[in-house]
Amino acid sequence: LRRLRKLGCTLPVEVWEAGPELSAETRMEMYRLGLRVRSLEGLVANVSEWRGWQIKGIIPAITAFDELLLVDADIAFARDPTSLFDEAGYRETGTYFFRDEQSKWVFFGDAGSSRRCQTCQSKSFYDGRKRWLQKLFGPTMPAGFPPEWKYHWEEGRKVNATKEVMDSGVLALDRTRHPGLVRYVQQLNGADRAETYRHVWGDKDTFWLAAMLAREPFHLHPIEATHECASVLAYASLRFSRKWRPMAVKGTQSKFKGLMQRALDGRALFYHRKCDDVPPLTTFALDVNQRLCARGWGINERKYSGMHIHSWQANAVAIAYTNCIAFCWVLVLLAVLALGAVCARQKEHQARTSFGVKTMLPSWDTAQPEDEYDCKPLLGSE
Repeated sequence: LRRLRKLGCTLPVEVWEAGPELSAETRMEMYRLGLRVRSLEGLVANVSEWRGWQIKGIIPAITAFDELLLVDADIAFARDPTSLFDEAGYRETGTYFFRDEQSKWVFFGDAGSSRRCQTCQSKSFYDGRKRWLQKLFGPTMPAGFPPEWKYHWEEGRKVNATKEVMDSGVLALDRTRHPGLVRYVQQLNGADRAETYRHVWGDKDTFWLAAMLAREPFHLHPIEATHECASVLAYASLRFSRKWRPMAVKGTQSKFKGLMQRALDGRALFYHRKCDDVPPLTTFALDVNQRLCARGWGINERKYSGMHIHSWQANAVAIAYTNCIAFCWVLVLLAVLALGAVCARQKEHQARTSFGVKTMLPSWDTAQPEDEYDCKPLLGSE
């Protein structure tokens, strides 16, 4: 939240909790930052039923804002997200949703699927979701449905089929233009949560599914999220923190512990972390990270064939990076001291000059009468 303010975001902020989840210290700090802490207590019958992912499903219905950015607590923005309200997709539809890492989480894939994604290899999960979606929308795929999920209306099982469409870490929504979406997303994450969460991963895909059920338009960011390679500059900007260091994936290149979302021009928008803390990566480091990795400047935690830069080399870069910053601060300090010395000399010189004038020229208060001076005429006179 502090970073948002530093990026120039002046939007009012609500922090939602399902009952007393925040400590007194955190609550006071948020009040000092000018944030409004709101609780579901008194707004819903059973607060505990909304504790978890599902709380995001009810916030659009009870927030004080008509246009809102719904943001997870584990998001690190690279720039002011207020600009999402100016995107053409948002102006046209009243929504702006972001795609997940679609090429990784796929059904029956060899290299794309992770070992911990058990449902990616589950035929029963695959077939069950097909039946669920056809129950919601009918035997024919409705118009406007994301093409990534068209296989749910096709025969047989498709290899490398996209498992998840959307990442709901950040989304923009104009609820005045989407009353149906607001109603259905509350239902999918509330009364129907047990069935919904059997077929999708939490609240992720419930927002665009709610728009489809309400027959309301929505916009999906055209670029999918990625677990990016960690470049030398990104590694250096982490300042040796073990908690924030990139982790090795399958012993190859180190990657960020989270998803990177980028704009169409390649600039970093935000980072959806998947570790304990959000890494303090600078906007510049995030922007150039992908290009550096493409040129072979990615970090490798272990020494394998075909790698370019190893951890010891990255440590050297980090040391140089840190020392460079320290050196720059030393230069700034020396410049300030030099400027102070120059200013002091100028003041001393001015003081000496004014003292000399006062001693050489008598003031009007101390001047003696003219007849007391021994004045001789410069020219002859009578």
